[in-house]
Amino acid sequence: MSTISMSDSRLISASSVHGDLPSADRCEIVRDFARLEALAPEWDRLWEADPCGEVFQAFAWNRAWWKACGSSVELCTPVVFSGSHALGILPLILRKGRLEFLGAPLADYGDVICAEGSTPEVLAWSLRALQKSGNWREGLLDGLPEESRIVRYAGKLPADLRGSVQLIASERCYTILLGDQANETLDGLARKQHLRRRQNKLEKTGKVLFRHLETIPEALQHLELFFVCQRRRRAIHGKSSAADNEDFRQLLRNLVQDFDLRNVLHFGVLELDNKPIAWHLSFEANDKLVFYQQTFEVDAWDLAPGEAMLRFLLLFAKGRVHREFDFTRGDEPFKARFGNHERVVYQMWLHPRGFRGKVAGITRRLRGVVYGIVNQVRSAAKADKGIFERWRSARTWWTEKKQRLAAAGIGSANEGESPRREASLLKKIWDDETVVVLAGGALPTAQPPSNDLRVAAGGLGDLVDFAQENPHILPPTRVLDLRERFRKGDRAFVQTRESRPIRVAWVSARPLAEILQLPAIVSPLEPAPHETAMILFELWESRASGAEDLGTLLDYLQREARASHLSLWICCPGGSERLRASAEACGFRPQFFFRRKSIFGKSVYEFTSCGPDHTGQ
Repeated sequence: MSTISMSDSRLISASSVHGDLPSADRCEIVRDFARLEALAPEWDRLWEADPCGEVFQAFAWNRAWWKACGSSVELCTPVVFSGSHALGILPLILRKGRLEFLGAPLADYGDVICAEGSTPEVLAWSLRALQKSGNWREGLLDGLPEESRIVRYAGKLPADLRGSVQLIASERCYTILLGDQANETLDGLARKQHLRRRQNKLEKTGKVLFRHLETIPEALQHLELFFVCQRRRRAIHGKSSAADNEDFRQLLRNLVQDFDLRNVLHFGVLELDNKPIAWHLSFEANDKLVFYQQTFEVDAWDLAPGEAMLRFLLLFAKGRVHREFDFTRGDEPFKARFGNHERVVYQMWLHPRGFRGKVAGITRRLRGVVYGIVNQVRSAAKADKGIFERWRSARTWWTEKKQRLAAAGIGSANEGESPRREASLLKKIWDDETVVVLAGGALPTAQPPSNDLRVAAGGLGDLVDFAQENPHILPPTRVLDLRERFRKGDRAFVQTRESRPIRVAWVSARPLAEILQLPAIVSPLEPAPHETAMILFELWESRASGAEDLGTLLDYLQREARASHLSLWICCPGGSERLRASAEACGFRPQFFFRRKSIFGKSVYEFTSCGPDHTGQ
């Protein structure tokens, strides 16, 4: 703990800005959270006096953040006093030599906490105390809304302090300012034809229910589903997710346990036939709803459950908030469609005293000019839908390429790992492909239950999990392309070991010629009219898979086929010796063998119906 007194701050006025407010007489830099906890009543008093105070500046939010993330940072929070009472608090931490807001980067907004008229004095005392401490190399106060006190009063700092700070407009975020007709505004947005169509489409699929979770055990249970679905959704867009970080996950758990789930923190879930498909976490404070986190189950992608949930939330906000419905920071396209105001969000850079601080300040100002130009270009691009879509496609393409290159650097591919790789130039000129189709497996055995090895039908979400660990086989950004397979009736069976996906088996009841993209001449090789087959036509295997587990998968598929009164056929393309060996060990025998030779796009086929002793070689 360090303190700056009146004598240490000759340039700070001894009188407050307004005569009816007390004057500051000392500033203490709090470095122990127990001390900050003792000041919680003072903190709450200052925050509650601000009718526009953001929930991210409430002490309860910052305490929840500290419990989740405090072990990796140092507390460095200036508290300005007038006598025994706190006049203002600048909640900061020190992370690897950089000053940041307490709560960063998980708090969308930051600001100083004090009375309006005390802001210049509190900021000046705080910055002088930090300059005197000298144990930091730079400061970045990110997430400053245009109406924040720091932004509005930065220009009123003493001249020497103004030289050590720099404000940069960093981004724009969308919000709905409700004005004098809050309910009418919210109702009008909820009645938009686009949202009504989304909800109608959902309701035609099954029973739709939107509700808010009001008990801690149920909320904590849904949080774990929320984390899984948020990771999957972000991976499809080629982005990382905050849910990958345990600190973020623990923060949300803390918020659920510390906040009032009926009146302050709203954790909503949208259910389809009693199955959760979308979630949101929003805060209600000071007549404002903050739409903080949201996600949906990627298996329901085509139903757009996130937008249906937004309609329910807009209707929920009617009568509860009358000032603002804030989408906060983030570039999701739906925010621009519904927001009626663009809020500019700033960064404030702080530089220490001395030559190094001056050099850093000059460098930062030059970067600020470039950064401002880049932001203007980015904002213009986002405003144009065509440019935005092309940019997102380019970003997805580059992400996919990086994933493939990173995966290629791990080592050589195992057999069967990449059944559908991009065609090389040589393959376009000459290709020689062989496929053996096996059938007639033995009766499936009763497998003993295993806690670490399971097989089950999977959806898009399971495929995202597999893709994240195996981008050399399937980049996560390509998962949505597989929806066409599901639309055709194909099924994906996922084998997991200790909850990690190690295999994906694609099966179909479509005609064999269609699956293998063969000409009509292959029709005699189809099953007899009275015999419909379930065909395993593609198998993806991770490096973590083992040959000993493959028999378990085939046995499961045999039981699935027999339960549907079907026979199981297995397609083994060239190079999948492990699959063929496991299939033959389970009693499958070659039925058909074909070879396709292609030269400059012209194909020649060779077909063989295999006898009982035919090897298909």
